[in-house]
Amino acid sequence: MNCSCVFVDLSKATFGDVVRRTTNEMEAVILLTCCECQKTIQIGEMFRREKTELLNSRTFTRTTCMDCISIRDTFFCEGWYYGEIHKSLREHISKVDGEIPEECIAILTPKAREAVCKMIEQYWNTWVCPSEAQHFYCDRF
Repeated sequence: MNCSCVFVDLSKATFGDVVRRTTNEMEAVILLTCCECQKTIQIGEMFRREKTELLNSRTFTRTTCMDCISIRDTFFCEGWYYGEIHKSLREHISKVDGEIPEECIAILTPKAREAVCKMIEQYWNTWVCPSEAQHFYCDRF
């Protein structure tokens, strides 16, 4: 299913030459911070660690909570910038006038669903009818 694909302009990216990229999902054994939402990943909680090694010997390691992975996997079809998925999704919600298919919201993790519903509500409360906006997205789940 194509869930309201968020397109991110990657033309300004300066990745360098990627030598190796590894991705692991694992259980936290220490407290970590999500690179997207900045929440603390608790001990015992699952997360994704992505490591990128460049030709110039630079290495980048990103730690992402499973709720942000849920958002990224559902909405970002052709790439993203680490640390910007929430900003990019808010911009997308604005571009599509707050119209995100329910099927896309339904497949998110509960916390990711709550975050996306909040973004949609903020759009509706700010741009559509601030005095008449209803909390209809979150109430459906």
